[in-house]
Amino acid sequence: MENKEKQVRKIAQRVMTKYKLHPPVDMMGLIQEKGITCVEENLGTNADGYSDLKDSDLKIVLNSAIQYEPRKRFTLAHELGHIFISWHSDVTLCVTDNEYSEHNKLDIQEHEANVFASEILMPTEWVKEMLILNENRSLEYNIKQLCTIANTSIMACFYALENVMKSGNVIVVSGDMFFPKKFISDRRMALYFQGYDEYDVWDDLCLCKEEFDIGNYQVCHYVFPECPSMEQIETAFSTAKNVVSALELILGNNFSAWCCWMGVVLNQISHIYNAYLFAKNECVKHYKNEKSLMQLYYSDKLDLMNECKLFEYDFYEVNFGNDWTMVLIKEPCYVIDKKVSYSDSRLLIKEILSETYTDDKNIKKASYRINGIIGSALSHRETMTKEEIYNLLNIKLRRSDIAEFVFHRKFEKFIYSKSVEKGL
Repeated sequence: MENKEKQVRKIAQRVMTKYKLHPPVDMMGLIQEKGITCVEENLGTNADGYSDLKDSDLKIVLNSAIQYEPRKRFTLAHELGHIFISWHSDVTLCVTDNEYSEHNKLDIQEHEANVFASEILMPTEWVKEMLILNENRSLEYNIKQLCTIANTSIMACFYALENVMKSGNVIVVSGDMFFPKKFISDRRMALYFQGYDEYDVWDDLCLCKEEFDIGNYQVCHYVFPECPSMEQIETAFSTAKNVVSALELILGNNFSAWCCWMGVVLNQISHIYNAYLFAKNECVKHYKNEKSLMQLYYSDKLDLMNECKLFEYDFYEVNFGNDWTMVLIKEPCYVIDKKVSYSDSRLLIKEILSETYTDDKNIKKASYRINGIIGSALSHRETMTKEEIYNLLNIKLRRSDIAEFVFHRKFEKFIYSKSVEKGL
């Protein structure tokens, strides 16, 4: 979604450049210059307008019931979005300030048309300049100023602000006709925690909050810590003695920063770590490194730490007080021992299981479990080397429910043999 939004904004910016547009944009002038027919019809209360993309003669139909000029302008810009965005098709009735689910094709197109409208009416660079001029003013003041100068709707302003606000800003907009809509300046930020109401957590984590009514909307503006820069992250990890020390240099003692940006930090460093946030020993957030092969999804902190101790993973526990802790686990890298030799993996697993389990029922159960893990791990991985497969299977098979199998003296031989059979 985010990459598509960037493409949509670039399309809008090209239109701005080609037609030499500047706020407040002459929407009807642009439509006429483009040779598009624009008419008004009574569409009732279910739609603000629509664009007919099927015929060679492009047409925009605007709901004649709309009297509010900024809303008219946003609707026209929205319909122009459907026309200029090359992958949009069909005729769609549009409610331009509605809350779309953004899951199916049409809802995604509606969201993209809103983004286009926002960029046309309130260009990114112009909004940035305006915010710098009024940087000491409240969000409410800035919204009113932007809307007045650009002569556009408040909803257009929310879309524009989402694109230019510093990381750590979240605007929640509520209205009588739709569910709350969230405008998040950096969607990499962790904002949802299992078992907790999102707004209760945000109240606890935010640095400050501004609430106000504007137009027909109720607005709540949350400010969280900013995302650390790549330079900060690289500098900290190049100088700190361990991962916790580096994180303290980057995020300080700010619990909110740890909660919001841990995932971003872990995905910017060379070593692979996973982090788990616990409240009263219950896991509420897993910060997964995108390159990680580990699958430790324990809801209980003690179970997770026992697993780490069992398989001798390097881990760190950070205590924030008030029953909140975070556990960081370093993913190991397993290297093939040159002394290990190859044997048929099918014969090896039978030998290991027969020596590990005493009855056929448990042997069969363990066999299904092990082969299931291996099959899942190797699916869609046809291009892996035997070294990569060896490391992958070592990580995937280290589960407490098959620990006896893992600790068998011929486990390494089995993993190596399987790697030879499956690797390049």
